[in-house]
Amino acid sequence: MSCLVLCALCCLTVSGVAGKDDGEPLTAGTEKVVLPDSPLRPLVTKYTGTLDTAKNGNGSAYKAAWELKGGKLFLTAFAAKEKGKAVGIEKLEPAAKLPALATWFTGELYYQTGKVKESVLLGLIDVRERTVVLTVEAGVVTKTQELKFPENKAWLTDHGQK
Repeated sequence: MSCLVLCALCCLTVSGVAGKDDGEPLTAGTEKVVLPDSPLRPLVTKYTGTLDTAKNGNGSAYKAAWELKGGKLFLTAFAAKEKGKAVGIEKLEPAAKLPALATWFTGELYYQTGKVKESVLLGLIDVRERTVVLTVEAGVVTKTQELKFPENKAWLTDHGQK
């Protein structure tokens, strides 16, 4: 499974953003976190149109907000432009209406919390006190794993922070 993480403008009962604290925002309970990769990637990759390139904090052509509610991952907000005109999520997923259960996403999402303990991979990844790994199948969280330092350092190094 590829390792993906949520990142955008966010508001969640779980909401966050990648790299060294850039990506999409995700709130997990009371925690405000950052997700290094986006569950929208499968939709954006298969989209045959061209979204306008813009720097939206996560280096993508869109902004997104996420919510983890009742063990399910929902897209709660989406903003993008194509040829200068605002487009909604239905451009990428015609049947989607916000909030949309992220049925297109299957994979791992992770986020980190706490103080930075160490930097690895030439300083590209800040390893924090805790890493939470979510296994998601068709938008439903099927497994949650919490890794604490230094165990999370090995996991992050092996999986790479995207």
